[in-house]
Amino acid sequence: MELKKMSTLPEQMKVDFFTQHWGSPQMVLSSGVFDCHTLDDFFAFDGTQIAGVITYVIEGERVK
Repeated sequence: MELKKMSTLPEQMKVDFFTQHWGSPQMVLSSGVFDCHTLDDFFAFDGTQIAGVITYVIEGERVK
């Protein structure tokens, strides 16, 4: 299993992952609505598919 930046994947593959696992590529938080496939991220890739994802937003000195 490899850990990579998700920006190395095709855009549609990222959208499909979030849609399949969360129902939408968007996430609603108290601080706003985020398009997960556009956030900074890392993903675990097993060679054929995404196995897991960590997304984050950096605002000033805070990571959300």
